[in-house]
Amino acid sequence: KLYRVSDIEVIPLGLNLANYPVRENSGKEYDLVFVGNFSHFPNIDGVFYFITKILPLIKRTIPGLSVAIAGAHPPESIKRMAKPGSKITVTGYLGDIKDVYYKARVFITPVRFGTGMRYKILEAQALELPVISTSVAAGGIDRRSLIVADTAYDFSEEIVGLLQDPSRRFDLAKRGRLSVEKNHDSCVLIEKYEFIYNELLNPS
Repeated sequence: KLYRVSDIEVIPLGLNLANYPVRENSGKEYDLVFVGNFSHFPNIDGVFYFITKILPLIKRTIPGLSVAIAGAHPPESIKRMAKPGSKITVTGYLGDIKDVYYKARVFITPVRFGTGMRYKILEAQALELPVISTSVAAGGIDRRSLIVADTAYDFSEEIVGLLQDPSRRFDLAKRGRLSVEKNHDSCVLIEKYEFIYNELLNPS
């Protein structure tokens, strides 16, 4: 209304799928992985929310759960979570973040606030890693391609259910990859940009 524009096209975030080869690997080092740059406070809050509210509920059923927390600039408060016997690994910066995706069974994004699309979710889906996310973190992504849970209890239940059901993990992973291929592959998005620019430069 402000600019009196009625014909609007929204092009989502994308990635080059050629840079995300799917790797068949049955030996997984971590049950769960969280990825984020910890210079961004919502990622710090998301980790603390998971560790203090969600993880204790999961451990009632899966006491030996292993978790990787990956990304640059983790504060000391997060580094201290990786104490002996905790089965929590804090990697810090990784030269190739895909390495930690490949080692995990499930990708989690328990982020409670912030804006924009989460590139890390697209990366996980591109690598056929099933995703459990809050609705805030899943903004702009096809909800059929991941699991959305917005309470600590629901998040924990979805994690347990997914870890205990390999076939469900497989199906969700395939749906995620298909969603990226259809909606977020840079090759598809370039065609959309070309169409829009052509319409602007050659109005009928």
